[in-house]
Amino acid sequence: MCTRGISAAEQGRAMKDKILAGLWPLLATSGGEHMSHSEKLASFARRYTSLLTAYLNSADEEILLAAFRMGNEMVRSAIFIEEFAEIHSRTMQELGADPLLGNRPYMEIMMDYGTAFRAMDERIRNDALMRKNYGRLKMALGDTIQAINNVRGTADDSYTTSHQQRVALLACEIAAQLELEEERVEGLRLAASLHDVGMIQLPQAMLVKGGQLDASEMDVIRAHPQVAYDLLKDIDLPWPVAEITRQHHERIDGSGYPFGLPGSEILLEARIISVADTVEAMVSRRPYRAALDISQALNEIKGGRGTIFDAEVVDICCSLFTDKGFTFIH
Repeated sequence: MCTRGISAAEQGRAMKDKILAGLWPLLATSGGEHMSHSEKLASFARRYTSLLTAYLNSADEEILLAAFRMGNEMVRSAIFIEEFAEIHSRTMQELGADPLLGNRPYMEIMMDYGTAFRAMDERIRNDALMRKNYGRLKMALGDTIQAINNVRGTADDSYTTSHQQRVALLACEIAAQLELEEERVEGLRLAASLHDVGMIQLPQAMLVKGGQLDASEMDVIRAHPQVAYDLLKDIDLPWPVAEITRQHHERIDGSGYPFGLPGSEILLEARIISVADTVEAMVSRRPYRAALDISQALNEIKGGRGTIFDAEVVDICCSLFTDKGFTFIH
């Protein structure tokens, strides 16, 4: 994307400089804390309509910065992800805009990170180290802007965002059954909430294509874990989030990607996300197929137990649905 004769790389650097100079960490609108929730939603919807209208006409630097500011406000406020998704869908419909835009509204990129920030909020309030790393994670968005400006956005991102939330929910339930330490579960939650951020590289047509992908298209799909790693690797966090996201398509028998790692070399967190990702994807409706029944999804992971997927993780996942009443409705 280029605007006003400025290259995407130059635009990205300029935006990063402004963010690092202090434009990014903005608080919610003055007086917003005294508004009722319905008033806050109405105000947010009005401003988002104006912002999205401007974006669709000309996605220049100032509009993108405004989108990130509003995203930050949403994360800090009591507005829920589902409420924002409804506002976005309604606004797109009112504007008569194609919901599968080749270049997605940049607010939706913010949503991926917003989900992860929310998961960390409680720890942030009480832990100085987490507070420092939270700030670094936000600042690292500046490092992703140039990359985002140099790739085509994904289509149907309401699915991507919801998918990551639901995968994180199931992954953390599995981790709880494995009795992982609370600190380690926090890292898993963050990684699961960002595991498909590398999808920003995918062209719209590929995401909505019906039928089987050809070899070249599969190569593009298989690059997304590495893209996620490249976006996250320089963030200073107490967990190996970038490596977890890179490994979530590795398989126990070494048939996965990007490196074909054997099970013994795959991080436990990545093995957990692998199972949760597969189950959630199968039970969700996609543009090219209807949602499958949970029994079909569980049979799929059972069929790969010990070969494709970690055996213990599969057993726990199945038990959550069949014995413990787990549901994605949350």
